[in-house]
Amino acid sequence: GQRIRFGGFGNPQWIEIAGVTDDIHHQGREVQADPQVFLPYSQHTSPVLVLALRARSVPEVLARAVREAANSIDSNQPIYGIKTMEERVSETGARRRVETLLLAAFALLALTLAAVGIYGVVSEAVGQRTREIGVRMALGARSTDVVRMILRRSLAMALAGVAAGVAASFFFTKFLATMLFEVKPTDAASFAAAAGALLLVALAAAYLPARRAAHIDPAVVLRGE
Repeated sequence: GQRIRFGGFGNPQWIEIAGVTDDIHHQGREVQADPQVFLPYSQHTSPVLVLALRARSVPEVLARAVREAANSIDSNQPIYGIKTMEERVSETGARRRVETLLLAAFALLALTLAAVGIYGVVSEAVGQRTREIGVRMALGARSTDVVRMILRRSLAMALAGVAAGVAASFFFTKFLATMLFEVKPTDAASFAAAAGALLLVALAAAYLPARRAAHIDPAVVLRGE
């Protein structure tokens, strides 16, 4: 019922608003929707006409019927770009899917390198403390106590690393803001999931050296010393 002036500086017209629609992201989901006005074709003609049709049958059958109907009116009119909505949505997100897959691949590689690095560090630490572990077990420490001790220290180091990583990631989130849609760069659930995954990997990487240390024979260690 309200009126707006539309048409730029050339020939602006007062037009009445018939309704308001939701935002439409024409340039991609991550691009902010601009203010737009939809006008009836009878009031605002264009050399290019785009039809959006809802199909109850197979879309290809409807496309053939549309082409035949248009040719019956004017066979010289070119008809092109006939695609389903699924195809158009898929095309708009193709580049983002590739970027996301690449990021996921690099993230998986980084997680693997972190697991290998943690395993190597813990294995080296256990090797340097072989005599200490042997003495502990000779004095009555159980295998579970040794495993718990090593896992506790490994978890402490992993927590320190995750804390430093989370602090640094807050700085780099601004570079990912343009690749996100309806997700905040500082999404708490994403940070919690990433931190939890890294801690689980750290514990898993430390478990094997811990189990190996728990099976050390105190007599062999002390005899070697």
